[in-house]
Amino acid sequence: MLVSHGDLEPTSGFTSAIYSAGTLTLTFVETFFTNGLATDVAYCVVVNKKNGKILSTSWTNDTYLYGPTSVGTRGTPTTMTLPTGLTKANLVAYIFFKDVAGTIGYSDSVAVQVT
Repeated sequence: MLVSHGDLEPTSGFTSAIYSAGTLTLTFVETFFTNGLATDVAYCVVVNKKNGKILSTSWTNDTYLYGPTSVGTRGTPTTMTLPTGLTKANLVAYIFFKDVAGTIGYSDSVAVQVT
């Protein structure tokens, strides 16, 4: 599944997506090499692949997964709140970036199996 599509550089990979007691902790490669900027913000969608339902998104009320920090990185990964009692094997997280400078738009989403 592709959640977002665009010409902005995506993350080059997830380091981990760990679900425990209703909290999903996402870590991913923050460094950019092509057209990514330190001001890019990350968004995330979590899907239950068993029934196709979206469980959570990070952009409710236009919030983002994390904000920009130092030059050369796209911020510090944080966590998302999900319902408790979910089966990890059924969860897939998708992350994509938005160019808040307004010149490029969005990146392709990258998926990871939650553990």
